[in-house]
Amino acid sequence: MNLYTKIGLGIGIFVIADTINRQRTPKPIVMNLPKPMRGACIPPFGIFITPKNAMDPTVIAHELCHWQQYQRLGLIGFAAKYIGQSLSTGYGKMGMEKECRQQSGESNHCVNHYRQCYG
Repeated sequence: MNLYTKIGLGIGIFVIADTINRQRTPKPIVMNLPKPMRGACIPPFGIFITPKNAMDPTVIAHELCHWQQYQRLGLIGFAAKYIGQSLSTGYGKMGMEKECRQQSGESNHCVNHYRQCYG
C-alpha cells in the first residue's frame, strides 16, 4: 500500500467517524488524562473524563458543551476554531472555553480566570 492510499484511508476513517458520531451525544469515557486536565472532548471519538471527575456534573457538562460546538461547526471547523483561539488568546481566554465554562455553570470568576480556579 503506497503513502497516498494510507493517507486516503486515514481521511476516510475520520470522515466515517465524523459522519456517524456527530449525530450522537457520547457517554463520557473515564480514563487517566495528563495533568492538569479534568476532561477532554476529542471529536469525533468522544468525551473523556478523569476518574477523579467522573461524577462531577460541571466537568461533564463542560465537555458536552464542546461536543455541541463540534456538532455545530463540524470536525474541521471545530478544530480550526479551537486551535486558532488557543494560539491567538491562550487557553484561559478562549471564547470556546469561556462558552463552555458559562454553560456548565461555573462561577463568573472561574469563567474569566480559569487558572486561578483550577491551576
